[in-house]
Amino acid sequence: ADDVLRGLCAQTWRDAPHDAITATPTCVPGIQLRGDGVVASAIKPAEDGDGVVLRAINLRDEPRDATWIVPYAGIEAKSVRLDETALDHNSVISVSHDANTSVVHVAMLARGVSSVRVRSRSPEYQA
Repeated sequence: ADDVLRGLCAQTWRDAPHDAITATPTCVPGIQLRGDGVVASAIKPAEDGDGVVLRAINLRDEPRDATWIVPYAGIEAKSVRLDETALDHNSVISVSHDANTSVVHVAMLARGVSSVRVRSRSPEYQA
């Protein structure tokens, strides 16, 4: 199904001025996962309501790197267990930012599952 189905694309027209409708983008990018042999299994709100959990599965018999593209700047990312409790070790390799996007790099074990919790940086984290 991943080879055939396309991601959802949403548009809001309610507040658009009539002359700006033609300038409205046809698609606003959402969260994306990139990696050879890696598939997304969940993109969901965190159970406590603080952030989003991104879950991926490595379908290959060898370790892989995966990259989550998040269309928000200024996030922090932490590895979590399936029940969303934080891990002592962090398998998130790095988080990089540009003006409108954050990129989260994750190291995945062979046939492994990765869960990453992303959320806006707290004021303490930005200091």
